[in-house]
Amino acid sequence: MKPTTWLAACLFASFFGTSQEAQAQDDYFVTTDNPAATQDSTGVENEVLTPEQRFVKENFTYRSLCDWTEGTRFMVYPSERETLLGLFADAETGRDVPTGTLRKHIVLYKGHEVTDRGYIHLNFEVADTQQRIYYEIRNIDFDAYCAKTTGGGVPGLVYLEDVDKAKELMMGQVYYANHETFYKDDRSTPKGYREQPIPLDTKLTVTAVGVGSREYPVKVVVMTDQGQKFFQLCALSHTNSGMDMKDFQNSRVEQHLFENAFCFTPKETEEKSRRSSNEDLAKSYLKNPHTFVPSKGHPSAYVTEVSYAGLVSGMAAKGQTQDMVRMSKGTADKIWKQGGKTVWWYDDGTEITFNSKGVAIKVVNKPRR
Repeated sequence: MKPTTWLAACLFASFFGTSQEAQAQDDYFVTTDNPAATQDSTGVENEVLTPEQRFVKENFTYRSLCDWTEGTRFMVYPSERETLLGLFADAETGRDVPTGTLRKHIVLYKGHEVTDRGYIHLNFEVADTQQRIYYEIRNIDFDAYCAKTTGGGVPGLVYLEDVDKAKELMMGQVYYANHETFYKDDRSTPKGYREQPIPLDTKLTVTAVGVGSREYPVKVVVMTDQGQKFFQLCALSHTNSGMDMKDFQNSRVEQHLFENAFCFTPKETEEKSRRSSNEDLAKSYLKNPHTFVPSKGHPSAYVTEVSYAGLVSGMAAKGQTQDMVRMSKGTADKIWKQGGKTVWWYDDGTEITFNSKGVAIKVVNKPRR
């Protein structure tokens, strides 16, 4: 095919495609201006997962490049910088395909091959035009490239399985704001959106789910009881995100983890439940200073004077098990691994480090706000 003819075909496909596939692709793009839609690895042990973390772990599985199967679906949705680069080449001609002509098109993974020159070609097919394209990798073997988390994968591609699963599970659900930073679409800004602070515990109903970005594939549009709309960009399985979990400890991006953005129960309700449980525990303690505290994996865990004081006052103490700390302070706002230890962090500034047996070995306490 002549270059001019090939380019014209690509441009035509980019703007028009087939009506059915174009409609399917358009369904992935949602904004806070849309009318309310209708529905038609973590390394952290299970016992320390918050309900929100468990939701992500059980429903969104990380897949390294080596685990991609033929037919795995992606959306070409490059950043502004990536749009200017030649990310892909045509499989027939070997010539660069203008990234802008592929933008918002669904592509299917078709496996990889190694060329005579030792380059790796990750092959894809554009779903609506059947154009065969590839992404080229040099100076590294396939297995080594698969093992990369930061800087690996394929630029410009959004993993659609996360988006599809999120749409299935989240549409119409009610969550509560667990972070003050959300966003609102605004075409007058360079990025097309702006930050929108909202109060913690704001009740939010999911009205639409669509494509976000490579790093944060799922755009979750929510509405308050007053009819205000916001959105959050969420990282779920981290497939092809090019980011490592440690990157999310940065306060500038922490809100993009689902469990940091949303909670299933408002903190106020959780706090009342915790206090009620502790009052019952206090009554039991007065009758028997060695009240047994059921604790998975710790059959000999009893309330001591120190741990009792913590349970009643809402303070954690060294020697408490994870269940005791939950009784004292409720569910942690953030949980992460640090070597062989587990760290729980609360938004009042309390940080608790547990050993491999789940017993608190270091506690930095601050008064509850």
